[in-house]
Amino acid sequence: MTIVIFYAWVAIAYGLAFRRQLRSTPYPLLLSGVGLLFVAFFVEALPLKNEIVSSLLEGIPKLLSGINIALYFWFVSQGLIVRSLNFSHRK
Repeated sequence: MTIVIFYAWVAIAYGLAFRRQLRSTPYPLLLSGVGLLFVAFFVEALPLKNEIVSSLLEGIPKLLSGINIALYFWFVSQGLIVRSLNFSHRK
């Protein structure tokens, strides 16, 4: 749980430091990905007796979190590449 709190503080610091840049991107994808990741961490901490249910409740949010974060970085990277190509054609 200490690691989760550490990551939360790092994420908050990152968000505050780069809030202007984040707002110009599809940041709801990033926020939902991070939120789902924290849901998975908290489900992992619950003392559930059924391993199958516990595994599903932990694994599905982690999977969706990874997809959302990957999509966020895909859209941001794609936008930067397109802008870079458009800028180089203008010269």
